[in-house]
Amino acid sequence: MDEKILQHIWQYGLYDRQAMKTADGQDIQVASPGMQNSDSGPDFIDARIKIGETVWAGCVEVHCKSSDWNSHKHSEDPAYNNVILHVVYENNADIITQSGYKVPTFEMKFHPKISSNYRELYESRRWIPCESSFSTVETLFLNIWIEALSVERMERKYNDILSILEDTKNDFNELFYRLLCKNLGFKVNAMPFERLAQSLPLSIVKKISDNQVSLEALLFGQAGFLDNNENETDDYMALLIKEYEFLKHKYNLKSLNYSEWKFFRIRPTNFPTVRIAQLAALFNKSTDFIGLLIDTEDVQELFKYFKQPVSEYWQNHYNFGKPAKRKISEIGDQSIEGIIINTVSPFLFAYGMFNGAEYLKIKSIEWLEQISPENNSIIEKWRELGAEITNARQSQAYLELKNSYCDKKRCLECRIGCRLVAEI
Repeated sequence: MDEKILQHIWQYGLYDRQAMKTADGQDIQVASPGMQNSDSGPDFIDARIKIGETVWAGCVEVHCKSSDWNSHKHSEDPAYNNVILHVVYENNADIITQSGYKVPTFEMKFHPKISSNYRELYESRRWIPCESSFSTVETLFLNIWIEALSVERMERKYNDILSILEDTKNDFNELFYRLLCKNLGFKVNAMPFERLAQSLPLSIVKKISDNQVSLEALLFGQAGFLDNNENETDDYMALLIKEYEFLKHKYNLKSLNYSEWKFFRIRPTNFPTVRIAQLAALFNKSTDFIGLLIDTEDVQELFKYFKQPVSEYWQNHYNFGKPAKRKISEIGDQSIEGIIINTVSPFLFAYGMFNGAEYLKIKSIEWLEQISPENNSIIEKWRELGAEITNARQSQAYLELKNSYCDKKRCLECRIGCRLVAEI
């Protein structure tokens, strides 16, 4: 017997309520099973239970066998002195607290199908533990859980964003700038783009943001591309080198190493050089990111901002000295959707949460509802199982479900898993 399923049965009252007596024959009435304790100490805190004629308030400890109390040395630990009930699957020993109190024991009875349902999920080796039963879950029930998961994912990302915010001294504009740069690198060049933003504060970018040539000189120079001898130096590159040398000394900058950037097996439209040119075009348009996000209502307005045309040189080049065969345009729709999903919406949600602005949190989720879902192997598999995924809010929720619950076998914390375990 697994202690986790016993805790679950106790927490949700899935036991036989007709057989609620302590080992010494006293009646038990549960007003509250308590809250599950994620810290050290008893399994449940703040429980309210009537034992015999007395109402007790305190903690509950759950074990497979009552003798586990002694093997876990709880009888020597004062943290367990306020345990009011010992819930077990098998009562095979009397137990006392460190203070000498004999704790009442409840040998919990329940339908055997509950534990077999749990074992079936826990021992499953399929793509998700409940793969054979997923199609039986009611649509309304599933949709409610998916909506909750989308918010849970945002809240988890909020905690990640907070850790970066400390490095920016609570400057949310600087924070968005860093997140945007990292996101434009996608997986392959995320790290060098992140380092580029860290090495070049937004405050410096703002000072020259009205001059696209200076912006490109600053960004390409700081990224290390102007130090690269592999590229043929044409007139435009020479102009940027001269401008960057001035800016580098003025702001006391140290550039990245060109070798950090990856070009191998990347389509030319996704080359880091093209992405940096696109960043320069965005910064030339606006660096007031907070104002932009607060003032924007329709997600299509975001598309307009991110579709800034690159400079004339980069409309015709993938790299310095290497003309492009096809004209390069602004950031594509699919890339913009990725930016909204992975940067814009989580950032706006975090900004709203940090400042207590509920309407911004709502807007961030509404934007996800207005754009297409991601198209990856995980989403494809969910669709094969019958999941209806029509927007990015839903796809984000299903990613959260797979990565944070299914892969970690957190079935007893998943609403679907809880529903399936309780079926008898």
